[in-house]
Amino acid sequence: QDPYRLNNGGYEHRTRFNFATRWRNQKIAGLNYGLNGNVMKSHSTNVFLWDNLTDGLYRPLPGTLTNTNGTQSYLDPFVNYIGPKGTQHTLHGRWYRQNFDNDNNQSNANDMLYGEYQVQRQFDLLGPTTITAGITGQHVTSHAVLYSGGPNSDGENTATNVAGYLQVDKKLVERLMLSAGLRYEHFRVNDDKQAEPVFRAGATYQLFEGTFLRASYGQGYRFPTIGERYILTSVGSFHIYPNIDLQPETSVNMEVGIKQGFKLGGITGYADLTAFRQDFDHYVEFTFGQWGADRSPANLLGFGFKSVNTGGARITGSEIAIAGKGNLGAVELTLLLGYTHALPVSTTPDQAYAISTSTSGVETPVSYASTSSDTTGNILKFRVQNLFRSDIGATWKRFSGGISVRYNSHVRNIDQAFLDFEQIGALGDIGIAEWMRTHTTGDWITDVRIGYAITKQVKASFIVNNLSNEVYAIRPMAIEAPRNFQVQLALDL
Repeated sequence: QDPYRLNNGGYEHRTRFNFATRWRNQKIAGLNYGLNGNVMKSHSTNVFLWDNLTDGLYRPLPGTLTNTNGTQSYLDPFVNYIGPKGTQHTLHGRWYRQNFDNDNNQSNANDMLYGEYQVQRQFDLLGPTTITAGITGQHVTSHAVLYSGGPNSDGENTATNVAGYLQVDKKLVERLMLSAGLRYEHFRVNDDKQAEPVFRAGATYQLFEGTFLRASYGQGYRFPTIGERYILTSVGSFHIYPNIDLQPETSVNMEVGIKQGFKLGGITGYADLTAFRQDFDHYVEFTFGQWGADRSPANLLGFGFKSVNTGGARITGSEIAIAGKGNLGAVELTLLLGYTHALPVSTTPDQAYAISTSTSGVETPVSYASTSSDTTGNILKFRVQNLFRSDIGATWKRFSGGISVRYNSHVRNIDQAFLDFEQIGALGDIGIAEWMRTHTTGDWITDVRIGYAITKQVKASFIVNNLSNEVYAIRPMAIEAPRNFQVQLALDL
């Protein structure tokens, strides 16, 4: 057997239709409104774990393949109005419906209603000042066998979020712009409700012509989703457990950056350098552990996945991006380059965020340190630390082409339990230990494309993804697609 052969388990079929409309009222100046929409039908699979490294790298481990027939659609009505004095009013809404008919008792569907009203006015308060205020509301009704682990074991759940916000942007001196905002969030999932204010502030300073410095500070507050709290399912021999006691995740985000415009011959663009830091409390992670009450061998001793608050975490890093476009003779060129380095670490590696009790009654603390395969530097599990992305495109008359190159560094740390289960034979010969030992340098992937504009509205393209047919996995135990070909016909109405 060919270990790189893609069997019937891996595929994705999609059909999508979009439309967008806008009308400008002829009787009321400054008034426009419209309706946008989208409908997509899909038939796809999701592979949780590969079978093995020898003859099953592109085959799923039995029982870990999910087949999905999905339908997603939305309607977005909007109204915009600019009054005689320049006050801007916007009203946006959305009705979103999704229905995923999955096998393995994982079907789920939900309806989401969203609305936002925003008003913006410019003043002259010791210089140009813009005040923006608004209110948003969102309500989700979920009907899901997949989310039957909550108080409503029938899988019926609701979530509501209401927020009000105020932001002030002010030009303090000729080159300095300040911004500050406050947002008050109120969340409710079934009968659990909490509220929290968050604050953000930022500044931009024009140092030279084409050179801008910026800095920002912001607070974050993320309430657990229906899925994180109430999911109850299994993938093969692995169970995924609910956590109705999951607490909100809070964070503080800081960023500084410099942006420099440039012009080289016929090419204009910018370079942007950023440094960032995020500090988390009650950090939420999808974590492997002994969460089940049933500790029988048939239930894998109660081991499985659950979203839990794992303590503190910090992500620091830097990013550089370069973008440009222009003409080289009769050829129009576009360029995008980006590199990101991140250091995601646990700041509480020895903190016990759970207690595991064996069948004999022995209690064992569960922490980052006790569950990680590699605690060097306290790097968080399943994190890619270095990313590189590039794309160069060219257009000449009706012809176009391009090449994209990307790099993902390897994952250093995973759940130690995967290695332990493989060692005792509970996962068969899945090969995760061998993969982690031999894949330590990351992967370079190249995609190429060519296109031809048949008319101004119709364009045909041929795309090759993973040109060199690299065998790689961004997340260990889930192989990425081999070389594949696409033929695309785009119609612009």
